[in-house]
Amino acid sequence: MSGKKTMPPDVAVVIPSYEPSEYLLITVRSLVESGAENVIVVNDGSDRKYNFFFERLRDVPSVTVLRHPKNIGRGAAIKTGIKYCLDNVPSCRAIVTVDGDGHHRVKDVVACAHKTVDSKSVILGERENDDPTILR
Repeated sequence: MSGKKTMPPDVAVVIPSYEPSEYLLITVRSLVESGAENVIVVNDGSDRKYNFFFERLRDVPSVTVLRHPKNIGRGAAIKTGIKYCLDNVPSCRAIVTVDGDGHHRVKDVVACAHKTVDSKSVILGERENDDPTILR
């Protein structure tokens, strides 16, 4: 990873997930490889046929998998992940939420985490924006 920026310490990543694909595994592994120490994946009531993805993540260091018994929505899954961080990760300085569907590049997540920690601000991103002043 020489030359690549790594995740700042004490930043948690929350990933709400409903009926994921292989992209969830790729995203989580890439985040861990970038230095993410606390990745919280919230299974938001996915059908049992998706358990394979969540079970594979349970064996990845630095990853916690939480589960809602039924689908209650992305916002609720994010709240569950944030509450977990507040209750279980006392050293957490910032929380970044990420989609597990391959739409967020890990280098952008890392840049956002640095910007959040450095500025002590809340940063909201969006998927599609051609504004050159937006963090990329």
